[in-house]
Formats: sequence, C-alpha cells, structure tokens
Amino acid sequence: MSSTPDNILFLAYYYPPIQSPGVKRSFALSTHCRPYFDQVTVLTTANRRVVLTTDQKIPEDIRVVEVPTLDYRRIAARLTGNRESKEAALKKRPAGRLFLKAMRSFPVNLLIGEGGLVYILSAYRIAKKILKAHPDTVIYSSFSPWADHIVAWLLKRKYPHLIWIADFRDLHVDPIFRNYLWKNLQLWFDRKITARASLVTTVSEGLAIHLRRFHHNVAVFPNGVLTIPPKAHHYPDKFTIAYTGAMFRDRRRPHLLLRALQELFMENKLPREHIRLLQAGRDAGLWRDFAAPFGLEDIIELRGVLPQQDARRIQSRAHINLMLTASHPEYKGVLTSKIYEYLAAGNPIITLVNGPRDELLEQALHGIDHLFIAYDGDDTAPLKAFILTLFRRWRQSDYPSIPPTQWTDRYHWPAIAGRFTARIWDLINAQPRVNA
Repeated sequence: MSSTPDNILFLAYYYPPIQSPGVKRSFALSTHCRPYFDQVTVLTTANRRVVLTTDQKIPEDIRVVEVPTLDYRRIAARLTGNRESKEAALKKRPAGRLFLKAMRSFPVNLLIGEGGLVYILSAYRIAKKILKAHPDTVIYSSFSPWADHIVAWLLKRKYPHLIWIADFRDLHVDPIFRNYLWKNLQLWFDRKITARASLVTTVSEGLAIHLRRFHHNVAVFPNGVLTIPPKAHHYPDKFTIAYTGAMFRDRRRPHLLLRALQELFMENKLPREHIRLLQAGRDAGLWRDFAAPFGLEDIIELRGVLPQQDARRIQSRAHINLMLTASHPEYKGVLTSKIYEYLAAGNPIITLVNGPRDELLEQALHGIDHLFIAYDGDDTAPLKAFILTLFRRWRQSDYPSIPPTQWTDRYHWPAIAGRFTARIWDLINAQPRVNA
C-alpha cells in the first residue's frame, strides 16, 4: 500500500453549481488542493438539479459525484414545482422560523434537514467504495449542514486510521442568530460528533474560540478571494455608496451611515444631487423604512435581487462598498463573505458593526488602507470625515484603491489553500499509515 494518500474526498452538500455563499469555501479548497493530490473527489447533493444554480465552471480533473437526497429542500421543490428556495419567505413568519430551526437541530436534521438520512446513507455507501480503492484517502467535510460531518464521522468510526478534517463555516449554536432548538442537546451532539475529527478548521478566530471547547486541535483558515477582477471605472454621474446583500432582519444596521449622510447634507458639505446610496439584494422595503426617518428616500436606488456577476459589477464601480455585520460579547471576529468580494473589488470599504466593540474583527482587517470600521452607537464625525475626504478625491480625479498586496497573504485563496494543505501533510507525516 502507498505510504501517502493519493486522494482527498470532499463531503460538500453545498458545491457549485448551487447558488449559495456556502459553496465558495469547499469549491476554493478543492480547486487549490489539486496540485497536492492525484485525485480530488467531491460528493455533493443531487439537489443541485432542483435549487437555484449558477454557471460556475468546475475544473475537469475534479470528480463530482451526485448523492441521492430526500430532504426538506427536495420535498419543497417537488411540491411547489419551483427551483426557488422558499426559505426567505419562511423566515418572515414565526411558524416558518420555528420550522427552519427544527430542520437545523438534532435529531430532526438527521432525518429531513439539509441532506437528511437518504443523503447520509447514500454518501456513506459511495465513500466506502472510494476508500476500498484508496484506503489512505483524506476526508474533508464542512458544516453546514451537519449531514456531511455525520458521513465523515461514520467513516472515521469504521476506518479509525483516516485523517478527517471537520470544517465549520459557521457555528451550529451561536448567540446571535440562534437558528436551533434544544440548546443543550445540540451542544452534546456537536461535541460527540466533532470529537472524532483529526483536525477542526474554521473561518475565524471568533469561531475557533467556541470550537476549542469541543476539540483540542483547531486551526483557522479564513475564507478569501478566488480571483481578482480587472479594475473597473467608477460610476461617473454620482458618488455611489453600495450595499449588496441581505439584512438578516434586525441584525444589521446602516443607521450610522444614514445619520452621517443626513448631517452632511444639512451642513451643506455634500451636494445631495451627486450622492447615491445603491442597494442590491433582498429587503428593499427594509431599506426604505430605514431611510425615511433621515429624509434620504430620494438618494436611494434599489436594484433588487441580481445575478452574482451584476452584483460584482456594482461592487467594482461603487466609490465605497458598505459592509454590515454584527457582534456579540460571546461571538466576535466573524468576517462575512461579503468582505472578500469587497476586497477583490478594491474600492474603499465602510464596515458598520451592530454590537459591542469587536477587537478580533479589527485585528483581522488591520493594515488595510481605506477601510473604515465603526459601531452603531458611535459619533458620526469620523465617518463623515472619511466620506468627505473620499468625495473630494473623486472630484479631484485622485481616487484611491485598496492595494491587493495588503491582504493577499491573508485572504487570497491560493495562499490560504497552501497553508491548509501544509497542515494536512503535517497530519499525514505524524500518523503511521496502516491498511484499512
């Protein structure tokens, strides 16, 4: 038997062409692992045929295997005949939110939650066949959903010698969104499953702090930028501040920005007719409600839900990209996937945090020029000065950009994947290889 693995197996319910932020991490890692392994194999849901998809191209040398799935997403698609997910509509109703929490909670998640029992058993059966041919295969699984970790846990139980990397893009039990029921049961379940992993990986130090309660070997590999697009021309007609994304009900608040713009107009420091606040994504009605008390309805342009490439074009042409996030005394340092899109665009960024000061987030973004961080209760003066300086530079045709050299070592996928694979090979070299 070979002394080193020639195959890495990604258990990834979320994988292209599914249209979801959850696909980006597994796709980027699987793509950049190719030089280090003879074969990269991905097991993903057959639901990619019934949910929203993109035209994301998958490298031909990545073997993708569709796994039969019968979960609540599949059932909803069959009943409605609609490829569009109903999750956004469900979140607006208390009963719908309760249903989604149940779908994400043990033991319901094992039956018909994302993935569900059919997916788990089918993926386990397919993976065993792969392991029979390649006994030293490295296993990677990513939450959410839990189904992928369950498959990996079953494989690790049957083949104790396997190296299993259990990745967490989010926390199952988090203090902000609380998308679960029966907290103590979920924590027991999380600890029980995670304990078998060889290595636990996650996207930020804020999540790592929680995961270290379950596992002794936790490493942070942040998300990142896959490709850096060519520099685009800014909108020529108006100085544009853009937000492309969802609001997650009341978890994200642009109020400090709205108040700063209102004051700049009242002080006659900004010409109202040359300012645009552009929003693309869900929650257009929420933005109207936010803007009304500040008298800013006339400067807001609402684009609605757009294809990903159109949203990226807005980010590239905006003068400032707005990032909204939240913090909690027990949940800090979480970088949303939006920050990587904004870094790739290269334009100045305003980050507004709803919650207490987040030192971990500030540290993660330290050293990046033209990136402003403020908190919901802050004074508006520093933000006003930041906006006014950039507006004047636009008028002077001397507009700045964020140099990629300030972040590529930290947040460019080729660099991240290099560190990720190096950690895998450390595990490989430290572990005696035996027959399965």
